[in-house]
Amino acid sequence: SITKKQLEAVVSTQSTGNTNYFIQSNLRMIQDTSAHMGAAWISEHKLLMFSSNKQDKAQFDLLEKSWEPNLDSLINKYITFEGHSVFSEVQMSSGNDIQSHSHAYRSLLRAAIQELGPENEDDQKLVALYELVWSFCEVLFIEHLPGGCVLPYLMELMKWHFPQSIELLDDVLSFDEPLEHPKFWDCIVSLLFQGQIDEAKAIIKITPDGNELISFLEKMPLLQNFAGHSLSEFKISWSMWQENCKQYLETSNFVVDQSTDVMGILCGNFEVFQKYKDVGQTWYSLMTSYLLYSSPTVTVASLNHHAKDMMGLYKNYLTPLDEILLSAMEFDAHTVLTKCIAQFKNNWWLVAHLADILHHAKQLDSTELQYSQQTQALLKVLEDMQIKGLLKESDSQKVETIRLALVTNLASSFLNEPW
Repeated sequence: SITKKQLEAVVSTQSTGNTNYFIQSNLRMIQDTSAHMGAAWISEHKLLMFSSNKQDKAQFDLLEKSWEPNLDSLINKYITFEGHSVFSEVQMSSGNDIQSHSHAYRSLLRAAIQELGPENEDDQKLVALYELVWSFCEVLFIEHLPGGCVLPYLMELMKWHFPQSIELLDDVLSFDEPLEHPKFWDCIVSLLFQGQIDEAKAIIKITPDGNELISFLEKMPLLQNFAGHSLSEFKISWSMWQENCKQYLETSNFVVDQSTDVMGILCGNFEVFQKYKDVGQTWYSLMTSYLLYSSPTVTVASLNHHAKDMMGLYKNYLTPLDEILLSAMEFDAHTVLTKCIAQFKNNWWLVAHLADILHHAKQLDSTELQYSQQTQALLKVLEDMQIKGLLKESDSQKVETIRLALVTNLASSFLNEPW
């Protein structure tokens, strides 16, 4: 333990270079007075934490933490520097525009995927995972869902991450005889799974049972077409349409067996979705497809139950990513971050930014999650510091230091590991 005067001397003698302006004699810059916590920058990658003794508030306990941020990779160079302005705006946000800031981060990640190009395939895949996790969290924790209906957002997300249905359609249509393509019916199923109704009709029309199938597809009520109408009106229209589908399936004889599967999809028959799970590719993609034809007005509250049912079909192929997405569907932000820390332990960008924006969106309740005092102090820093006033616009490496200070402590808190 040392006195405040001695602490100021330590900070003053260890400060170097351009970080001097972080240090002020009264240590107001990074301090949570209610918790008697504080911190000061010693160098660009070193933080000096201090807490006052409960019996003697003039005495301080010191803890020094240093790290080496990895800014050498293409991923870090691109998303760190490009994300600087978004991060700065979030810190000065009133809280009402968090949704737009989240959209900006997501756009940044999608642009990074394009920027990296196919020559950096591994990096592309990693950023695509970032974007997938971020998008799920955005929909479930941040997005304002009209009527609580989550399906339209999930459908758009699946179309972005699984464009293979359109690619397969182009390949099928390039055949002189599309019906002879070995994946002709898989193509139809894939298009229906993604809600690509018009594209599905374009290829179904050349099948022996095309006219009957298209008549039902043309009458299919779509939630986006019911703008200005009540949710009850849509539900009534949907129920009547699907009941007609089920009656037709029971009484009709199709020329080809695959037409029965198509009608089974429209009827929301789980067995048909199970049959074509390989076309669905992942449990969360297949879940979204199944909900489109079984429960199009599903809300976020019941999403985790559907998720667990679909995960059972892919139980031999599950990865840590699947656990992250399931935790998001269970509204467990704490576990989402914990599992992200474990999954992306060599790159902290996603966890740092996601933790920060979830905090600003008030999805991280420090009383429920029992964060350490250091975490609360660092969160307060990120909330209170006027980033643009302290840093030059180009000095994003120091901004990254702030992010990493937060996420390092979050990791320690979540995993119960000491600094």
